[in-house]
Amino acid sequence: MTLFGSKSYKIFKVECYNCEDEATFALIGEFSTNLSDLSQQASVKKRYEIINTYKKIIKKSYKNSGECILLSCKIETEPSFLDFIQGGTEVKFAAAIDFTDSNGDPYLPTSLHYNHPHQRSPYGKVIKAIGEIIQDYDTEKLFPVLGFGAILPDGTVSHEFPCSLIPNKPYCQGIQGMLDAYDKCLRQVRFSTPTNLAPVINHIARFASATRDASHYFVMLIVTKGSIADMPNTIKAVVDASYLPMSIIIVGVGNDKLEEMEKVLNGESKSLLSSGGKVAERNIVQVEPLKNFVTGESLENPEDSLANKVLSEIPTHFLSYMKIHEFKPKPLTNDPTLPPKRPFHPTDFSHCSGGAPRQQQQQQQYRKESSPDQAEGGIPIQPQRSQKQCDNVPKL
Repeated sequence: MTLFGSKSYKIFKVECYNCEDEATFALIGEFSTNLSDLSQQASVKKRYEIINTYKKIIKKSYKNSGECILLSCKIETEPSFLDFIQGGTEVKFAAAIDFTDSNGDPYLPTSLHYNHPHQRSPYGKVIKAIGEIIQDYDTEKLFPVLGFGAILPDGTVSHEFPCSLIPNKPYCQGIQGMLDAYDKCLRQVRFSTPTNLAPVINHIARFASATRDASHYFVMLIVTKGSIADMPNTIKAVVDASYLPMSIIIVGVGNDKLEEMEKVLNGESKSLLSSGGKVAERNIVQVEPLKNFVTGESLENPEDSLANKVLSEIPTHFLSYMKIHEFKPKPLTNDPTLPPKRPFHPTDFSHCSGGAPRQQQQQQQYRKESSPDQAEGGIPIQPQRSQKQCDNVPKL
């Protein structure tokens, strides 16, 4: 039973059924109580009369349909996503970009990597829409951005390389740093084949494995044209990552069908199983085609609707990891060095009449109403850092 808030006096009904078979349940009766009564009466093994309302009406001699004896009562408080965020847990963002030749020549308007003079490519738009929301949950704002499926300047084909093209330095300062690294990389690599996701998933999983506690949670965004060539290895990588503080968002920006990835990796119908027989600990993957959001009112900014959809699932992934591993949030911190943090919530990412995500509108109002030194709730606002170039950021 789940109760919200601290209203222990609120009455709720307990129904008792007789299970005749797997598909048939017959009502025995019911009784009403509240949490306060349950917690106080457990020690005396209180008896509750089970009443069948129908039988009580038709039978004058009816007394009850039995008794329910309270043997014990245990009250557990289940922490929320906001409890962890306020306690200091940070959400780390990482991205991986598909540079395979199926995307087309990046210098032609038909390419998915083509940057129009007045707007970014679909890849850049997706990274910006999702990243600009998540970045507020990371104080350092150092984000790794990887590429896969390209021929590097030295002539080697790589399915796992930093877009900075500096070995062991995948980190970029802020979302703009990620986009700058992507643009720079686009001019220096040549597209290749095939589309393999396992290497980049394993790369970010190594970061997540270093902080297997409640201090950090990683959200990895993979932007790809569509179908992949290494499904068995990708399944193994996802299964291994399901045991780590990590979620994976896969966005298809092309017209390729993603049904296989959606069916296999989303894990909606059954637990994901690797070829070695290892079962996924939990569901951590979302697969979403961008084209599904290019309809109706979402036509102008489908990336915002996409961000709304995929980010609304992150708290569920997050809490499932914390619950399985029995992590509890730290007490609310008033550390003056930390910026104010807000919870993910589905309504934060829904579109408002003005066309901008509600989160952005709320943040603008939040900053406007807050003084330069103090935010609502007494948590001071940390001054924003100046943007740095990606290749000037030291390795963490």
